Amino acid sequence: MPEITVQQQLSLPPVSAVAVMRDSLVAIKTLRVDLLELGFPDVGYVAVPIDLEIGSQRFETPSVFPITIRAQRHAEAFPMFEGQAGADANGPSSSTLWIGGEYTPPMQQIGAMIDAAVLGRVARHALQKFAMELAGAITRRGREREIREVRAHRGE
Repeated sequence: MPEITVQQQLSLPPVSAVAVMRDSLVAIKTLRVDLLELGFPDVGYVAVPIDLEIGSQRFETPSVFPITIRAQRHAEAFPMFEGQAGADANGPSSSTLWIGGEYTPPMQQIGAMIDAAVLGRVARHALQKFAMELAGAITRRGREREIREVRAHRGE
């Protein structure tokens, strides 16, 4: 099974990012692939509705979420991703969101050949877009959480 790891920078400390990561993951309902960015004709993008399962955090790694991503419909025709999402510190007020794991190409041996030719870069692109969307959601939710905490501390 091919491995993929993607990263996105966050302007939040990892504690804040992890606090809102589960809700941010749940909010994402589709994987998107921009065909032009992959060198195909400019015919738009493909959006695949997904089922995203989030496993339990482990005590020894509380900033890591086990995740599984599969297509909602015709799952046998799309790759399935199994891995983890987490956030690592870059400094006192920033972190790196990372998503890493393995994906299973569809259609067994035929899928493996297609994956070697095309699907590998499509899968990486889809996961990178997913990470960008997740980073945006984490940043929004994290900032909203920080504002609520400051207001609660002030008694507003």
